[in-house]
Amino acid sequence: MKRTAKDSQTSSRSLTRRALMLGGAQAAVVAVLGMRMRYLQLEQADQFKLLAEENRINIRLIPPARGQIYDRNGVVIAENVPSYRINMVREDAGGDVDLVLRRLSALVPIAPEQLERANTDLKRLRGDTPVTVADRVSWEDISKMVMRRYVGWWNDIPSHWTDASFDAQSAAITELAGGVAALDLRARALMDQDIVMASHIADWAWFGNPGDPVAQRLLIDVYAHRIVNTESNTQEILAWLEAMTQARRLQLAATEGGASAGSE
Repeated sequence: MKRTAKDSQTSSRSLTRRALMLGGAQAAVVAVLGMRMRYLQLEQADQFKLLAEENRINIRLIPPARGQIYDRNGVVIAENVPSYRINMVREDAGGDVDLVLRRLSALVPIAPEQLERANTDLKRLRGDTPVTVADRVSWEDISKMVMRRYVGWWNDIPSHWTDASFDAQSAAITELAGGVAALDLRARALMDQDIVMASHIADWAWFGNPGDPVAQRLLIDVYAHRIVNTESNTQEILAWLEAMTQARRLQLAATEGGASAGSE
């Protein structure tokens, strides 16, 4: 059916009205966005600048040093004593908070409950929040950390400045003690009296002779006893379980090897 000229004019006017309405709506949206951008960039610029600075700058409160207090006779009744604090930021830990805390606890005496609390806070709080790991740290402990940072391990023992490997030391100690059996006997005698010393002896037997079944059994028994009968933090227990697992794997490998040889 052929369209008349009147129908074409009506359709053209309708399309023109729709285009104008759509163009007007788009112009209104652009105008609203422009006004909003102007409001944020000009009128609210100071507020957003402050928020950006708070994300960039980490503000820490440093208490002022207190002066000495004397009585009327000039005798000091309160004085300043140097006290150091170790703060840790999760973002500066290199992604492994547990490893950093474990290495720090080897240098500075930190109570297990304090170490566990710091570990929990570091994982719970924001990554840029400083968490106090140790308080009232002595100058000697600070010196150890500085030595560890720049020249390597140092624990005030002269031979440890340039020391032999722990495996070599353990093998020599085992030989001097009269063999793994002698270490096994002594460690088991100390398990209920001094579990820490028994652990040292078990380590010497294990690291000096990892393939010895007696050393493997001793390591597993000593650290199982220590886990059950002492209060220790999670990091220590995980380290003990890892050593026990290694010893158990060697036991199973030796058992499987013996069974295969018997079947042949």
